Amino acid sequence: MKEPEWPLMLILSGVPVLASHVNSEEQIAHLLSHIHFDEIHLGRFADPTRDPDMIELNKLVYTYAERADIDVEDLIDVDFLQRLDFAWPPGGASSSSF
Repeated sequence: MKEPEWPLMLILSGVPVLASHVNSEEQIAHLLSHIHFDEIHLGRFADPTRDPDMIELNKLVYTYAERADIDVEDLIDVDFLQRLDFAWPPGGASSSSF
């Protein structure tokens, strides 16, 4: 992180063409950690607190936040996690990366 007073967590999800562009930009590529996820299926359970993918996504966000030493407590809710999931294809993230 270049500026500890202004931490930034950028999640680029479900945009494979963007990944190749970012990798071609040396100044950007060396700042990123690439993560690949298997397909996510949020909404399989009526109760989001019992949805294993929702629980996993929640853990993932908190893990990254802890590593970056930022507080995401006020950000994390079901709506945020559903928006995070809804990148590609329409209706759910499939093989997301970054």
